[in-house]
Amino acid sequence: MQIHTSQPEGDILVFLTGQAEIDKAIGKINEAVASLPAGSAGPLVALPLYASLPPELQVRVFRPAPEGVRRCIVATNVAETSITVEGVVYVVDTGVVKQKSYQPSSGMDSLDVVAISRVQATQRAGRAGRTRPGKCFRLYTRNYYDHKMPNVTAPEIQRTSLVGAVLYLKSLQLDIDVLSFDFLDPPATAALEDALRQLLVLDAIDADGNVTPMGQRMAGLPLDPALARALLAARELGCFTEMISVAAMLSSEHLFLAGQAPGDITNPGGSGGHRSLDNPHARASREQLRALMAEGLGDHVLLLRLWEGWEAAGYSKDFARDHGMDLRGLNFARDIRRQLEAVVSPDGSGLDKLGGNRDDRKRSRQDTDKEGEGHQAARAGGPDPSGRGRHKPPQLSEAGPGGGASASCGRASAAQVDALRRALTIGFANKWVSMGGAGMVYHAQGTLCRHPL
Repeated sequence: MQIHTSQPEGDILVFLTGQAEIDKAIGKINEAVASLPAGSAGPLVALPLYASLPPELQVRVFRPAPEGVRRCIVATNVAETSITVEGVVYVVDTGVVKQKSYQPSSGMDSLDVVAISRVQATQRAGRAGRTRPGKCFRLYTRNYYDHKMPNVTAPEIQRTSLVGAVLYLKSLQLDIDVLSFDFLDPPATAALEDALRQLLVLDAIDADGNVTPMGQRMAGLPLDPALARALLAARELGCFTEMISVAAMLSSEHLFLAGQAPGDITNPGGSGGHRSLDNPHARASREQLRALMAEGLGDHVLLLRLWEGWEAAGYSKDFARDHGMDLRGLNFARDIRRQLEAVVSPDGSGLDKLGGNRDDRKRSRQDTDKEGEGHQAARAGGPDPSGRGRHKPPQLSEAGPGGGASASCGRASAAQVDALRRALTIGFANKWVSMGGAGMVYHAQGTLCRHPL
């Protein structure tokens, strides 16, 4: 508000760490603007900007504001280099960013708030006054900038999992010792050792560090090695079609609209102002999601049900909207699934080699053939070839004996859902377990046992 009330005209760009922080900040900005004394400052409109924001809402940032109206754009680091917003004169640099990091000790990725580097600080300052003189307000001291702020951002290879990179090097069969390999930006030895250990558990390399036939097949799939191993295991377990759908969904970063992921369904929406839940079909769809989450079958089964529901709806935009899903993310998952099918079975026989069967392939091709017909019928408002009404959302689950959702998952049977879980737990390096229904415990190595209680 200090900039708005004391500085000449010009838009403001504020850097924050993520969507939740942006939502909160925009709410406070709107409250502050509403409480300003009449005539103390002109009108101001606050706009969010982050990667998962739907395109129709992102474009508002690039439209010029009405005469006499100042814009305050609250953005993540996507506004540092990826885009240029005309009219920005003032930048507020908070000095922090969310950055994904891999922890070898836990085998998990984490999204942490970390300090930006001086290079990033310079980039942010450069967003101000690109068309005329501007100012950058930094929310940290000169002493911190000069003596404590990192010079550059840590290279990605030093803060991400190296399992895929090490598998690629091993698949070249050039007798490469990855622990002494001359990387341009050498990662920590612990990270390389962790990658080798995981590949050994995944059966991708042997005890001598040489790539195995399984490892070569895994390297040929455009997937994270753990997902590739699960996909190959799915053939023997009878759930290849289901696994390839889950793998595709997991490969898409933005499946849900901001504030409408399953974990947010009790408080949907946010600063994005999506029009998705204000109709009976959308509310019914969200009730289905609540029922699915209450079953406790896990995120992978939920993603599978959403995929099969969207597929049954003819890849409908309405289905995506009603379920709070990002159509871009779903289309990306669909492209990944097609790519996986092409890699696994480029000539109609590769599927049998890598994991799957001809019945799976036939079913997938039949589903793909129906796709164009479904789209045309939906656009024309005519009959739906699937037999479902255009405006009736497909059911994600069927009612069980008690009226709740059963283990049936679209085309996937309860046995296939169980097999899917087994495939996904193959190759977990850590001895984690997860509780299933009726006291079932899935061990990391994919075995199944009954809880002693």
